[in-house]
Amino acid sequence: MLSCGAILTLAFSTAAAGARSRQMLTVSDATPTAGSNLVLAVSGFCANYNITFWLDFTTVAESFSFGQAHTDATGTASLATSAPATLGKHTVTATSDGLDCTLEATATIDVQPIDAPHGDIPGTGSERLMLLTGASVTTLLAGFGLRIIALRRRNPT
Repeated sequence: MLSCGAILTLAFSTAAAGARSRQMLTVSDATPTAGSNLVLAVSGFCANYNITFWLDFTTVAESFSFGQAHTDATGTASLATSAPATLGKHTVTATSDGLDCTLEATATIDVQPIDAPHGDIPGTGSERLMLLTGASVTTLLAGFGLRIIALRRRNPT
């Protein structure tokens, strides 16, 4: 009977400490364009802990931090940020900083270049400028030609 009480107490203590399911890090867009908006979200972390989100985490001194978020009572948190400017594959890491709850989760993103808009692109005037330049040159040449003809009629040689 005593051993059953110990098992129940142990199970209750684990639940009180924030029974952890599998830690997950989700990213709102796995293939964002450079500088676009991203939301990083964690679940399965300990309740009421700070979570730091890292880009290509190696050490704290050498890594870029997206920022921090605080988990709620269910162990979830999210952070709105921007995709890095460096193109290619990156690892995003979420770490908790508690003494009695050190957890980590990772996700991969593949940052894409910013594309020009597809479909009909509004005119910038460059086509009109070429047409105008061509017409101007033609008009100038015609004017010089007429001037030469007029001068020859006045001064026949």
